[in-house]
Amino acid sequence: MAKLKFEDENKVYNNLKIVKKVEPRITPAGNRETRVQVECLVCGATKEIAWHKVKSGTTKSCGCIAEGRRKNITNLKSGMLTAIQPTEDRKSKSILWECSCDCGQSRKLSVSEFCSGEYTSCGCQPRKGVYKDLKGKVFGRLTAIEPVGKNKSGQYIWKSFCSCGNEHIVAGTSLIEGQTKSCGCLAKDVQGRASTTHGKSRTPEYHAWKNALYRCTKPNNKKYKDYGGRGIKMCDRWSEPLPSGFLNFLEDMGSCNGLTLERLDVDGDYSPSNCIWTDRHQQSYNTRMQSTNTSGFTGVSQLKDGRWQSYINHKGKRYSLGYYDTLEQAVEVRKNAELKYYGKLKHERLKNE
Repeated sequence: MAKLKFEDENKVYNNLKIVKKVEPRITPAGNRETRVQVECLVCGATKEIAWHKVKSGTTKSCGCIAEGRRKNITNLKSGMLTAIQPTEDRKSKSILWECSCDCGQSRKLSVSEFCSGEYTSCGCQPRKGVYKDLKGKVFGRLTAIEPVGKNKSGQYIWKSFCSCGNEHIVAGTSLIEGQTKSCGCLAKDVQGRASTTHGKSRTPEYHAWKNALYRCTKPNNKKYKDYGGRGIKMCDRWSEPLPSGFLNFLEDMGSCNGLTLERLDVDGDYSPSNCIWTDRHQQSYNTRMQSTNTSGFTGVSQLKDGRWQSYINHKGKRYSLGYYDTLEQAVEVRKNAELKYYGKLKHERLKNE
C-alpha cells in the first residue's frame, strides 16, 4: 500500500481537532495503522485515534458523546434548546442535563442527545407541524380550551369540549391534522347510522346488490373492465344513495332464496326488467361469448381438418355433441342441446356484428 502523506495537523473533522501524528501501530490483522493525537472539541480531552477513522467520520468525538460522560455544555444551544445545568437524573448511565426551550418550557437530555441535533425543542415543535395556540379554535365537534401538559412524545395535549357535552383530552397535532374530531361520539353516530340504515347489510341480497354496483362504478374492482368498463350500468332506481338504492332493489327483486343475481341480456344494464335470481349453473350458461371464439357461436369450434365440433357445459361437466361437416349442422345440434339442458336458447351475437 502506498505511503500516505500526513498534512492534517490542526485540521478539524466533526468534533475532533488533529494535534499531531504519533507512532503507528500494527493491527491484529498485521497491517500498519497511522495514528494521530486529537483534541475533542466537546469535552476538551485528548486521545490517540486511527487517522483514517477521523478523516472518514467513523469517529466523531473522543467517545464522550457515545458514552454520555459528564462534560460542560453549559449555555450551548441546539435549535430552541439551551443547556442550563446537569441534574442528578440518569438515562442508561448518562447524566441528564436540564435544557431550557425558547417557549419557556424545559426538557432533560443527555449530552449525546443534545449534541446529536435530534432534539431541537422541548416538544413544542414536533416533527409533524409546529406548536400553535389552539385556545378557542374548533376542530370538528371539539373546541380547544387549554393545554394541560405533554404526552410521551413531547407533544402538547389539550383539554377540549365536545359538542355532545363531554370533555376530551387530545394531542394538539391530532386536532390540527384532523385525526381527532370528537370525543368518540362521531364514530359511534356513524357506526349507528350504518347499522340501522336498512338492517340487511349481512344478507346475500345486499352483497349481490353491492357487488353489482361496484362492478359497474369502481374502476379498481377486478371485474370492472367486463362491466362498467364496457358501458354496463346499474339503473338509476337501484343506484340511489343508501338506503334508498338497496331498498328499491330489494323491493323489485325480492329474496334470493339461495340463488344468484343474473342479467338476461349479458350486454344489458342491471335493471328490474333485465335481472332475475338464478342458480350458478344457469348463470355460467348465460355468459358472453369468449373473445377467442372464431365460429361466432358459443360451444362450436372448428378443427384443423376443417370439421366443426359441437359441445355444451352443464352442471360442471362438458358434453360432446359430435363432429360435423358444416357450421350450420354443428350450430343446430348445439341449439337443441341448449333447449334440452336449459330450456331456452342462449342469447348470441356473431363476433363481427
